Amino acid sequence: MLQIEKLLPTGIVLWCFLFPAICASSTLTGVRYSDHSGDSGTGTGEIQLAVRGRVYQLFYQKPYPQKFSNPACDDIGAIWSVEARLGHGHKGTLLSATCSGKVDPRTHGPWLVVRAYLQQMAAGSFDSSLKLLSERWRSLPSFQSFSNQVEEIEFSGYRDFGGVGLCLDVTDVSSSGDTRISAGIDCCLEKQKRPITMTFITKRNPQSGCWEIDGIDLLPIVQTQIPRAKK
Repeated sequence: MLQIEKLLPTGIVLWCFLFPAICASSTLTGVRYSDHSGDSGTGTGEIQLAVRGRVYQLFYQKPYPQKFSNPACDDIGAIWSVEARLGHGHKGTLLSATCSGKVDPRTHGPWLVVRAYLQQMAAGSFDSSLKLLSERWRSLPSFQSFSNQVEEIEFSGYRDFGGVGLCLDVTDVSSSGDTRISAGIDCCLEKQKRPITMTFITKRNPQSGCWEIDGIDLLPIVQTQIPRAKK
């Protein structure tokens, strides 16, 4: 068996052993919601792929075959077509991936603006980061509350370990137009020396057509788990 199967829940491995036809390779085309792995070129990881209203959790062993035609294929929000061995409960093993460079705008745009915000905050460009926030949110008391806390947040860990944005997870793309992005433990953000999760609510500005951050929630990681995309 592939080494990655060591990561799979026992139930998936057992199903594939008893019923190999169920775990035959399947083709899925969807939007890359997250991708987490270590730095090693031979390590393991997992992606979340949103396919027609379902979110699949696919584990992989590096390196695996990739055919990418554009740098955008490496972004969250890219549209991937994958071969996967599926088990029970929308989980399985990623075997290969292809991408032409197409992206889902309701996922890719929010990811880009959240990544830019964190990069600017990590660089100490607080004034520049304000331009990425919606005027609506900046007029609300919740923004003032956030502003009172932001000086206590340490962003240098994101600069050193999460700067390309792959520590970010898309957790919800709502029919109302909001997209939520979570910066969890892999983003290495801290408040008063304690790890935190930052959840970003993004909306598209109807006048400019640009995505903006319309709210940010802070939660200590010791009291919460990293949000996962809704299934």
